Amino acid sequence: MFVEPSVIEDLRQSNSGKHDLTKVVRFCEELNSSFSSGNYLASIFLIRALLNHVPPVFGEHEFKQVVSHSTRSVKELLNPLEEIARDVGDLHAHALIRNKESIPTKSQVEPFKANLEVLLFEIITRVHKTA
Repeated sequence: MFVEPSVIEDLRQSNSGKHDLTKVVRFCEELNSSFSSGNYLASIFLIRALLNHVPPVFGEHEFKQVVSHSTRSVKELLNPLEEIARDVGDLHAHALIRNKESIPTKSQVEPFKANLEVLLFEIITRVHKTA
């Protein structure tokens, strides 16, 4: 598992009138499925897509704004998602075919588990504030 099932359930229960977390839940479910199947390319793409999807929950347009407006401790945990996970996703999404290809490994994706969990808890907290 990449995202703990209890966190996904908390997200599922956290829908408010302002933000529908159905797609966030589905991103997490598909991330778990992809990661557990060894589909690390799909996993990093799903993380990247999630980063692009959630800024409005925080009143922002881009994830880098979410990071910059977070409290210091949360910022430290979200920053690797913006600065590293996004770059890994971009590398694999935008690189043109080469003579020798590399694909992401478990080692390139797994380090973002804790960071993503913090983001998901921040989403849950934020949605509860607006409910």
